[in-house]
Parts: sequence; C-alpha cells; structure tokens
Amino acid sequence: MFQGPAANMSMVINNPDDFYRLVENEQAPVPDTLAGERLKFVRLISEQSQQYGEVVTEVAKKVKNQAEYPQTRLAQQLKIVSRLIAGGLQTPLYMVSLGGFDTHGNEAENRSDVPYSFFLLI
Repeated sequence: MFQGPAANMSMVINNPDDFYRLVENEQAPVPDTLAGERLKFVRLISEQSQQYGEVVTEVAKKVKNQAEYPQTRLAQQLKIVSRLIAGGLQTPLYMVSLGGFDTHGNEAENRSDVPYSFFLLI
C-alpha cells in the first residue's frame, strides 16, 4: 500500500523505544558480542557515508556553469566527475563505466550487460 514508484514511503516501528531513539537521533545499544561489534562497524560506515554524501552535495552545488555534454551514459558520468573536480572534491580516483561490447552474441548466456570500467586517476 505504501510502495512508491522508486522506493518505500513508509516504515514500521514495533518498539516505542525505537521511535524515541529515531526522534532523538540516538542509536540502539549493540549487544556485547561479536555480532554487536560488527553492527557498530556497519553503523560507523553508514554514518561516514552520510557525511561524505553531504560533502559531495556541497561540492556539486559550487559549480553553476558546466560545458554541454552529449546525452550518452559515458558522457553524463564524465560530466559528474568534472563537476566534482571543478567543485574542489579532492578524490584522487573516479570510476566510470561503458557497456555494450558484447563480442559473444552466439553464446548461450548473453553477457552484453557487463560494463567495461575505466578509472580516472587525478
């Protein structure tokens, strides 16, 4: 019922304590086990990813005018990379992909969906 075209538009909270932790931006305690240590690590990576996402957003907002790029998948990926570089993101390595080089059309399994990746070392 609450499924949107691109993502869920709802959430389920079974425990009232979980709701109040969410509102207060607090994390539930982890168990004192190996699984708890791994859960702490996953939470740390998630938090760092959110923080890095905010940095990327701010850098991308700095670039107001960009050159025109062709409307191809590769060109649009390169447009993003150039915007991040122009905005001052200090990432030394970017990866873009280019697919469609299937040279084995007669094989039983079609592998044309396998992209070729290119790394740009800055």
